[in-house]
Amino acid sequence: MLDLLKKCFKEVIIPKSVYEEIMRKKGSVELIAVEKAIKAKWVIIEKATVIQALNTKKIGDGEKEAISLAIKYKSLLIIDDDSAKKYASIFWGSSSWDSFCCLSCIH
Repeated sequence: MLDLLKKCFKEVIIPKSVYEEIMRKKGSVELIAVEKAIKAKWVIIEKATVIQALNTKKIGDGEKEAISLAIKYKSLLIIDDDSAKKYASIFWGSSSWDSFCCLSCIH
């Protein structure tokens, strides 16, 4: 997936809490790919200040940070969690894609 994102975007920001989840998958293909992308400097890890309106237990910390970063940078949000997509549509309109949509538009 990261290779496809690199073809479409000059830079990708991953919320710190999502990165921490990936880091727990020691030796995984996902971790290796993210570490490689970070070293290549096209993936950036950023801790987000979560917007107050997202203070809910219905979505995870990674989703909260991703939505908050998308709002901060007025950028595209790629997110798969259905509940998080609903929150994103409320606070960020229709600028969120899931990974299937992203893969479909690349193909």
